[in-house]
Amino acid sequence: MEMYFELVWYARNANKPKLLDREAYETLAYVNDLENKYPDEIKKLGEDDNWYHGFNSGMLAASRLYIEMIEGNPEFALECHPDLDS
Repeated sequence: MEMYFELVWYARNANKPKLLDREAYETLAYVNDLENKYPDEIKKLGEDDNWYHGFNSGMLAASRLYIEMIEGNPEFALECHPDLDS
């Protein structure tokens, strides 16, 4: 689940020129860390943004649903699905 969370976050926030303009250096460092941590997955986001971002979003939502159903309240899990907060 952590990997999909990070990839969804990256797809939504990895605008490097904008981060530099805002002097958001900590966020920029996190973006660079994710690029080093998941080079193949990040490259795929650049090839076909919509498909891979959609896949990662779906995997994040499904993982959160399954974890909440197993560890928490199944009814609550179904009410909150899809949970894509990042």
